[in-house]
Amino acid sequence: MMKNIRNFAVLGVLATLMIPGVALAQANPPAQTDAQKAEQIKKQNEITRQIIESANIYREGKVDEALARFEALNAAHPDHVDVLSWLGFLYIRKDAPEKAVPVLEKAHSLRENDLEIMNNLGNAYVATKRDDKALPLYRKIAELSPRMYEPYYNIGGIHLRSGNFSDAVAAYKKAAEMTNLDPFVFNNMGVAYEGLKDDTAAADSFAKASDIKPDNAVFARNAAFAYIRAKKDDQAAPYLERASKSDPAVALYLAENYARQGRNDEAISLMKSLEESQSANPKYWYNLGVVCTRVNDLDGAEMAYRKSYDLDAGNQDTLNNLGLLLFRKGKYDEALPFFESMYKNNPNSIEAMINLAACHSRMNNLSKSIDLWKTVLRRDGSRSDIRLDLANALWRSGDKEGARFHYLEILKGNPRNVKAINGIGLYQYENNRLDDAIKSFRQCIAIDKSFLAPYNNLAVTLERKNQMKEAMSWLEKALAIDPNYEDAKKNLARMKANSAN
Repeated sequence: MMKNIRNFAVLGVLATLMIPGVALAQANPPAQTDAQKAEQIKKQNEITRQIIESANIYREGKVDEALARFEALNAAHPDHVDVLSWLGFLYIRKDAPEKAVPVLEKAHSLRENDLEIMNNLGNAYVATKRDDKALPLYRKIAELSPRMYEPYYNIGGIHLRSGNFSDAVAAYKKAAEMTNLDPFVFNNMGVAYEGLKDDTAAADSFAKASDIKPDNAVFARNAAFAYIRAKKDDQAAPYLERASKSDPAVALYLAENYARQGRNDEAISLMKSLEESQSANPKYWYNLGVVCTRVNDLDGAEMAYRKSYDLDAGNQDTLNNLGLLLFRKGKYDEALPFFESMYKNNPNSIEAMINLAACHSRMNNLSKSIDLWKTVLRRDGSRSDIRLDLANALWRSGDKEGARFHYLEILKGNPRNVKAINGIGLYQYENNRLDDAIKSFRQCIAIDKSFLAPYNNLAVTLERKNQMKEAMSWLEKALAIDPNYEDAKKNLARMKANSAN
């Protein structure tokens, strides 16, 4: 897998601001004279004119000037609800929510069902980490105006921040019912689904966000990587393509995606097109190695991994993949230094111990491989695969009793492990318990007819009991399965030659 595939999912704005309106002149107390009424209306109209003028200054993008005007208006008219509403809104816009809270609380006390005031006060509470105060306000807005999507969006954000992913999804679904045009609704719904470990639903939500706003690379990346985690490469590809237009780093993942789909020519072509711009990037060479390995270009992969190593010699992924590639090519002496570096860099890594042990084993450094495998088993005694490697190495080193112990330990957990049964058969053969050995080898074959070693071992055991015809028949059966099985070919030729004499 490509290195550094990560969750790019990001939230949208947790709360959506609403621009305040401006109320008409307020009604006059009934006891006023006509002259008093006229004077009151004149004052109210003047305040309204100043509010509208200041609001228009804000709409022209002059936020600081608008804020200064509303602060002056508030000083002159400290109880005017529209002034308070605008002033709180502007404090939020200037990233001063702590100033906005008391202003908007006062406005809310004067006009408690004003949607803009309630929404923006909720936003100020969110920004000052008082979600418990924001949540009832958003719920009240949803109750007063059931067709608004903003309160559900904001409720979803609160649940998302608290890790309440199920309720977040429910809130975003309600918001989506009200609008299918806000990409952040679907993006954040995707984040909530990620919290629920539902990669497919997350990917579909991110995809909707990206389809609404195709030029947003974050939405496209979120969709692509969620589809990759859901193992839906064909659905990931178009979003990787979309994201790679503005983010060349994504092209590395797109190339691997092509390779996984068998679109090998496209994968290699894309990687080659990035070489000039990415030649100094060790991740590029690492990922080229991944793609080359996928298309079975092992020489190309080795070249790419070596370039990545030259640029970043300490990267564990590069050390691991280059070591494994050389091991696969049979270059054990060249693989060894990379596995040794892995182990030196992280001596507690089980993976590093296993790789290094396997390499030592292939180079016949049995004592070193045995020590490493024993260390792994002390960490995790359930690793029957490692126990089997250890048993085989002990057998090869001449420690037959040690090997027998570990074969038997494996069989305690899995009585049908044919490799352990075969090992016990070899121990029985070595101790001249031929009938027991024959029984063990026959048991192996009955369990797994494709495992060839017991065919050969059974034949050799039967040969010792002078049952030549049956011995050769088992070798012929092995060669019918794999005509290139060398041990069987050699033993059959020898037995035939001896029989002829």
